[in-house]
Amino acid sequence: MVDKFAATLPAGVVLYHYWVPVIADCIARREPIRVISFSVPRGHGKTLLAALLAGWVMRDPLADKLVVSAATALPQARLSMDALSKVHWPADGKATPWASRMSNNQPMLRHGKNKFLCLSRDARRADGVTPALVLADEAARLEGEYLSRLMTAATKTPEGRLLMTTTADDDLSLPWASWRNEAEQQLLGGVLRDDWAVHHWASDPGADIHDERQWRKANPLLWIDGGHITMASIRSELAFLGSRSSGIEEFRTQRLNLPGGSLAAVGIDQATLDKARFDWELESVKGRRAWVFIDFSLGSVVGARADLTSVAVVVDGGEWGLLRTWSFTCGELSSMRQNRPWLHEMVQRGEVHWNDGQLVDFDAVEALLAQLANTLQIEAVGVDEVGWTQNWVRQALVERLNLPVEARSQSLKEQAPAWSTFVALLRQRALRWHDDPVLLHQLKNAETKTYDGGLTKLYKRDGQNIDALVAACNAARLYELRGRAGMWLAPSGIITI
Repeated sequence: MVDKFAATLPAGVVLYHYWVPVIADCIARREPIRVISFSVPRGHGKTLLAALLAGWVMRDPLADKLVVSAATALPQARLSMDALSKVHWPADGKATPWASRMSNNQPMLRHGKNKFLCLSRDARRADGVTPALVLADEAARLEGEYLSRLMTAATKTPEGRLLMTTTADDDLSLPWASWRNEAEQQLLGGVLRDDWAVHHWASDPGADIHDERQWRKANPLLWIDGGHITMASIRSELAFLGSRSSGIEEFRTQRLNLPGGSLAAVGIDQATLDKARFDWELESVKGRRAWVFIDFSLGSVVGARADLTSVAVVVDGGEWGLLRTWSFTCGELSSMRQNRPWLHEMVQRGEVHWNDGQLVDFDAVEALLAQLANTLQIEAVGVDEVGWTQNWVRQALVERLNLPVEARSQSLKEQAPAWSTFVALLRQRALRWHDDPVLLHQLKNAETKTYDGGLTKLYKRDGQNIDALVAACNAARLYELRGRAGMWLAPSGIITI
């Protein structure tokens, strides 16, 4: 079957060796594979392969087959269609039996009774179609509902299948990242589902970006003489990026095909975090001074996805501050599993407190603060300035727990020093963090922006949370100014942070 496929290739198109297993799983199985995932770094012909497979499905003009190309945007979804139309150029229905209609609303390619359609944006567009082949281009960027409906569409016919072609993405909140992890774990364990096929070329997780052996693991074109991707081209690409954290992260995802989640985007290396790790329990620091910060979220009522309310405390440990965080969320677990699988896993492991409904359980938040107040000597509780929190702060923190409270702004002038303090204390090993998967995940999925004045502020990537990280930064800032610096209070009692 692969030989027959190769015989249909137009002149000048090379059948790469790393394409062959993908082609075999798409067209040569007696029992069709329902989900085929092909993931390689950019520049390895994913779009062209998808186009050629679409052409194979549509090769018989009397077959009446439907092929669907889906992506986050119409121009992306059109790439494989454009590639196939160029193979059969001119696709005008006269000089060749192929006819294309490249409109901006609904582009289409025909071959007799066969159709090639493009879908994008609205997941409901996938309803009502019964394709023989669904091409999910850059699947790592597709939302959960969209990818789910494409899967449903691909299984409506006995021969239907979904081909996901993608390079890794830095957004781990989207479902393909979780699916990739599950599929690769099954594959390595020898128990991959019969209706799945996984063809992924990537470096080892945590690989040194300068290790040329890792380049060869991720880029199969390096194994082919005369390929346009060479060792020299990758060296040049890496040299151009320099030491910019955003560029290094892009190199990891686009050239090493590693999903997001490194610390490069925030300018912290893993060795720094490892050296600053120190596990401790509340009872072991009983009676010591501490500074607390609360980053509030009302709950899933704010939007379709669950958000976190996070509490961070830094305890004066003498030579260093001891950091720990707790997080609270809410919402439907089924929706959370689909849209934020990493958060769902944290809830299942008990790392994030969860309650049903649309509002965070603020009774649980208050109970935690009461425990901290009974165990530690709390010097200050910082809260972010959000209007709806004022009543709860006054009633719970001030009146019931009798805690000193300070409002902190989320503006650049206050949050930039908080982030800078957090990083500086970690690097000086003056801040030790307790084992915290939530905080570590947020560090790996945040990014920073430096403004003209030199101030650097922390931001969350699309679909991610950084609430625990924001709380940790602000608690560290309070500790730095009040605990380590030994500030003198003005007669007015007013302190500006």
